[in-house]
Amino acid sequence: MSALSEEGKNCVTVTRLHWKNHSKYQEIDAEEISGSVQLFCHSAAKYSSGIILVIQVPLLLFTKQDGVHEPFENTVRSVLEKIQKVIADLATVITIKLIQLTYWGEFVPALNAALTATCASFPDSKVILFQSLEVRCDSRAVACLFDHFELEEDLVIGCVLPGHKYTKLDVGVFVPLDGCTSPWNTFAMWNLRLLSKIGFPLICEGIGTDTSTAGVEEVATITLFQTLFPLQSKAKLLELPEAAFKWNTEQWADEKRQKWHDEKMRRKIWRAERQLERFGLVTKGKVLHLPPCVEYRKK
Repeated sequence: MSALSEEGKNCVTVTRLHWKNHSKYQEIDAEEISGSVQLFCHSAAKYSSGIILVIQVPLLLFTKQDGVHEPFENTVRSVLEKIQKVIADLATVITIKLIQLTYWGEFVPALNAALTATCASFPDSKVILFQSLEVRCDSRAVACLFDHFELEEDLVIGCVLPGHKYTKLDVGVFVPLDGCTSPWNTFAMWNLRLLSKIGFPLICEGIGTDTSTAGVEEVATITLFQTLFPLQSKAKLLELPEAAFKWNTEQWADEKRQKWHDEKMRRKIWRAERQLERFGLVTKGKVLHLPPCVEYRKK
């Protein structure tokens, strides 16, 4: 395995694995899932000092008295066993923390569980990188984010993904923050010291309204931090070279999972607006859209 990048010494990478839209009567492909996790961990080890895996675990897996489980529950158990083997195999390379979350909620519990675990297990880290399991990148992509990130004044930087409304100019420009101009936790690096002061607000979970407004947690979080810490909470969006990463949403064989993703993307602006209305924040957030990163830093 390649040596850890210099940036990686300050970075903890987080990914989340859930089954929110999976039928309890349908098995999970444990080999495929564990294989994806293994590839992810091998890749992330090149640009991370630690990895946090947050996995949704059905409560019934622990509480059923008769020990009889549905096909879904049995295969989740198999997935956990295989992932624990991946962690053991990589133990000499990188520290991987597995968080088994029985209450997943919508989005926020898993995010804040990962944030808390990062602060506890990797106290010297400076940034936390949220990366979807479906995203593949290398250490040079993370270096691009670091090159445009200032710990003294930045809260978060993310990369442009399909579905973003990105203002592409030769100079950076501030644009109004909304669900389609904001960095997404699909692939976004946050200032750990700053984010850990509050975490992701429960309003992003739909608390006080309804769960249809949950998600797009980046917008309300950035807006809150820019209100409380205006000189330290800049948000940035950066277009990386095409070779930097791939967001492989086509891999979802589960039709319900694909529909859930499509609907989530479609309602990003609406959900963020409802959350901000509930927050009652007077000043709206803004995000700096940087010029494209046209080439990698030379090694």
